[in-house]
Amino acid sequence: LTMILALTCWRLLAGGTTAGQDAITQFYPWYSYLGERLREFGIPSWNPSQFSGAPFASDPQSGWSYLPAMALFTAFPLGVAVQLFIVFHLALAGYSTYWLARAIRIVPLGAFTAGAAYMLSGPIFSRSVCCPAQVQVGAWVPLLLVGAELALRQPILRRRIAWIVLSALAMSQILASWLGQGSYYALMLVGAFLAWRSLVQP
Repeated sequence: LTMILALTCWRLLAGGTTAGQDAITQFYPWYSYLGERLREFGIPSWNPSQFSGAPFASDPQSGWSYLPAMALFTAFPLGVAVQLFIVFHLALAGYSTYWLARAIRIVPLGAFTAGAAYMLSGPIFSRSVCCPAQVQVGAWVPLLLVGAELALRQPILRRRIAWIVLSALAMSQILASWLGQGSYYALMLVGAFLAWRSLVQP
């Protein structure tokens, strides 16, 4: 998976970052401004550069409360942060899909195939160029399901807490990425998964 990730990232990042319209005109400028304000230990409540000024932290897609954007765009200059942002989401998608496949007892070769296929799928690889919100949601979904699956397997409530926290973290990042269509698709998916694993195939 690491070799596939390296080849995939080389294709996207060699000679300059490949980026599409939504990423260049909306998300990366927002994340850059977010990083600037956080480096100054400020709360980015207002964006003075958009529409003669607009609310920022209250915008659910601004990156405020999306931990990877807050960390990477604060710690690194824009060009490096964008590249690390893309690599992080491709890695999260591939490795967490592998983990999910192993959690539901798929053999290692099948889990590797699942991880590679998901990392290179349209919603992850192709959208990593143009549409950060979709990639962010897609990358966290397998981790959301890993937490749900492993929590269901624990017979004692206190042993479930760590896995519930993992699922909650993944869901919080999905909500911070795309409060709307992406979020309610993820909520319906995890609800259906929990219903299936609790009622149909416990």
